[in-house]
Amino acid sequence: MKLLLLIILLTSSSQSFSACKLWFNSDLQSSYSLNASTRLPVLFSVKSNKKTNCAHFIGVTSGSTSYTKRRLLNQTHPEYLPFQLYQYDFGGILKDAGDATGRNISIPYDSNKKSYYHRIKTVLSIPFKFAPAGRYSDFYTFNVYRGTLDNFESNPLDSMSVEFYYELDRAIAVSVVPSGLPFDFYSTDHNLDFGVLKVGETKRFDIIGLSNAGLKLSAYSINNGVMKGSYGTSKVNYKISFDGGAYRTMVGSLSAPIQFKTFSGVTPIKGVRVKSSVMISGLSGAKAGDYSDTIVITAATAY
Repeated sequence: MKLLLLIILLTSSSQSFSACKLWFNSDLQSSYSLNASTRLPVLFSVKSNKKTNCAHFIGVTSGSTSYTKRRLLNQTHPEYLPFQLYQYDFGGILKDAGDATGRNISIPYDSNKKSYYHRIKTVLSIPFKFAPAGRYSDFYTFNVYRGTLDNFESNPLDSMSVEFYYELDRAIAVSVVPSGLPFDFYSTDHNLDFGVLKVGETKRFDIIGLSNAGLKLSAYSINNGVMKGSYGTSKVNYKISFDGGAYRTMVGSLSAPIQFKTFSGVTPIKGVRVKSSVMISGLSGAKAGDYSDTIVITAATAY
């Protein structure tokens, strides 16, 4: 009699599984952008063929790495952004059936619509250091398993591949600071005051560039390479040195800017520093008065 009772219970359990059919509703998207929010809630439902409770849970594969180190991969560079999928109500990492322990996401049930509603949350971390510009993405398979973690069918009833992605824009900035000072987002101009002009006198400064997509630094002179006086045609000649190179004239740079520094990839967090100096090279024929020129530094991404 005990043996017969055991067989009946096993048969009853099997029939309960087979009577319950589940599948993802159309509200689970195949692709989600994280650009609008790096803390994105994902809402979806599972349809059932029964009006009564149909025990099931959702498992999600690890993506390209383990579930403890999920990430979105750059499509052109060996870089990534840390990423994770969490159970909405309980806060645990969302795993697939073989790795899951404890409770899974809650399953609110609407008997009128015969749907089970689910919520998960995503968290994308943008590193403190610059990450290369580009598209970061990874695919995860969402699985609907029939039963509970203690007793479920190993083959999912329905599966769907879901992509999460983030488009990291190119970012670039340039700072002009006194020699030796760090990068300063608010320091985009610097005045070199020579006082009484003397041939051979020099003034030093630093140009620092930040970029996550390569860096090209160029310069041109508003007065096309000379310091002009406040009146007449009198002028003062000067030369400039970039990155420890030889002093050179800026004549002609207004139409053909001088490119003086290139850098590939992502710059260090402190930026790429270009030590620079300006030297007075000629005063012949210059009348007494104030002379000035403006050197414009331009920064561009390199890819």
